[in-house]
Amino acid sequence: MSAERDVVVIGGGPTAAGAVRALARKGRRDVIVLERESEAGGIPRHCGHTGYGVAEYGRLMPGPNFARRLAAELGAGADLRRRHTVRRLQPDGQLSVVGPEGSYELRARAVLLATGARETPRSARLVGGIRAPGIMTTGTLQQLVYLQGARPVRRVVIIGTEVVSFSAILTCRHAGIEIAAMIGEGFRTLARWPAHLVSRHAFGVSVLRGAHLEAIEGGSTVTGVRLRLASGQTRVIACDGVIFTGKFRPETALLADHPGLVDPGSRGPSIDQFRRLELPGYFAAGNLVHPVETAGRCFRDGMAAGEAIADHLAGVLPPLGDTRLIRAAGAIRSLYPQRLAGEGMAPIHFQVTEEVRGKLEIRLDGTLIWSRPRHYLAERRHTIPPWRLAGRHFAEAEVRIA
Repeated sequence: MSAERDVVVIGGGPTAAGAVRALARKGRRDVIVLERESEAGGIPRHCGHTGYGVAEYGRLMPGPNFARRLAAELGAGADLRRRHTVRRLQPDGQLSVVGPEGSYELRARAVLLATGARETPRSARLVGGIRAPGIMTTGTLQQLVYLQGARPVRRVVIIGTEVVSFSAILTCRHAGIEIAAMIGEGFRTLARWPAHLVSRHAFGVSVLRGAHLEAIEGGSTVTGVRLRLASGQTRVIACDGVIFTGKFRPETALLADHPGLVDPGSRGPSIDQFRRLELPGYFAAGNLVHPVETAGRCFRDGMAAGEAIADHLAGVLPPLGDTRLIRAAGAIRSLYPQRLAGEGMAPIHFQVTEEVRGKLEIRLDGTLIWSRPRHYLAERRHTIPPWRLAGRHFAEAEVRIA
């Protein structure tokens, strides 16, 4: 089976829903959404705590309710195809797809990649010790608790202090799982500063900062974790589960055949201010581009992508090859967009490798045009406003923290 459509969106989470809403407002309804899971809605499907939906639907709601609203919006504004997996991206919007009825080819005038990001599991963190049940990511924990109604462990240690780490606390409390401690390698929690105070005083969870996980102990089951504290001392905490949280990585498996499209800093696709990849007809948005932001932020990013795709279909975007490069240097880990098309400007968002006090510098074709000393925190989105570059002609910009 082969068909050609205006737009195909790969992924069925908040980013996709935002894009479909924006496309519908522009009168573009020839849209297919391909979701590999049996239900659409993305990560919020198994985030049972509240905190979603105010900006998008005007009311506060728990994650599963928010996911159902997203799925309903996708179904109303597009041809939503669940349990459909894209195997390969080809030039000119040609996709190889596998669904319940078999394999088929699908062609679109524009393709939006909205596949999101995933947490880094224990296997990729080089943590020593046993391999046993009870070691999982936040996502696995939430699926077991909220989707299967299970209590997989009874006492856990949470590794990480990002926003998702505190989501793990809420999931554990919901399931009746005792939290022995939360462990952070840095001396500051990566979530906003009051988070460790909330965890300690509202939930009774102590945050051990400046601690390093050396090994997971036990035999056929987990019995504890061995930590190296900031003081240099070793401490063992008894537990039967370890939750690895955060350190998100973009889900870029579909770009394996196109490594030149991946930015080495973010590990996601390199884009211009219209969310375009350098592969004609392809766009990317959401946590695939900037791991990791909230569901609301991804929804808004999806809307911006949908508006850009509508302009692409109308033929009003500047040429894809007419771009100026934006390069990260020094203590900056990643930034986006990595390219600016035409004469347009856009905010430049960046993250640092670690907490740093330094001077942010902007150089255009090697010439320093602006600098400012400032304190930058890790895992936060920092922004350079578009007017910093407005009215200036350049081929390449470098953004550096020295």
